[in-house]
Amino acid sequence: VYNELHSVSTYEECIASELQYFRKILREFNDGEAPAAYWAQKHARVDHLPFSIAQNILKFNLDVIMESSVLRVYIAGCEKEFDTFERVAKKIYALTSRDDDSTTRRMEVYFVGPELSKRLHNTVVSFYDGNLQCILLKGLLGTSVELEGGAPPDIVYCPNAGVAIYTHEWHAAVRWCILNAKGRKQGCLMLFSDYTFEAAWKGYELLLQWIVEQGAEGKTILPVCENAFKHPTLRKHERVTTKQVREYSNGFIFGFGT
Repeated sequence: VYNELHSVSTYEECIASELQYFRKILREFNDGEAPAAYWAQKHARVDHLPFSIAQNILKFNLDVIMESSVLRVYIAGCEKEFDTFERVAKKIYALTSRDDDSTTRRMEVYFVGPELSKRLHNTVVSFYDGNLQCILLKGLLGTSVELEGGAPPDIVYCPNAGVAIYTHEWHAAVRWCILNAKGRKQGCLMLFSDYTFEAAWKGYELLLQWIVEQGAEGKTILPVCENAFKHPTLRKHERVTTKQVREYSNGFIFGFGT
């Protein structure tokens, strides 16, 4: 929360100091030095999405092994993420930056989803002297003509996707991702998250079928696992019932790498 007693410079210095601290902790987490429970107390719940994406970028060294000088991140199936695109993109960029970077890093974050207003389609917003670009696209990944000619992604993250419900839409997105990755040295990482373990598991079973259909067998398969940065969405009732199901935004992750 912004405090009117602080000057802008002081506030920005505070945010920069916070990000530097979280970068250190995030790398310790990937190295197995910081337990998941530690995160539940240390990081802001509102940032569970950028933390989830940044953690996987660092885990798979996408900022090091990418083919071009630009790291391209696609966030597919966006809804409310459009309202906070600036905050999400800046957090991902800051969390994956290295304190000892001697070269200027460039990142493009694509926000793709049908909920975007038509007048904002193809909007490009730049930050940090153009080193970070946010591109807003209206449509569905793999079925919108405007997206077919886009630059191939390094990582596609689909928050709370609901693969088992929106089967047709995500089938097309998986096919698009595999086709765009063919012929590239490093391929692409595609991750899905869901609210419950059951929903994620059903989506994972469908994903395995689609991968075989596209002839992408033998690639990296990421089974359903709990996200350390999950955000609880259902308040715990005083009286526990058998019908009560705990739900978490970005609670459980699965995916594949081409």
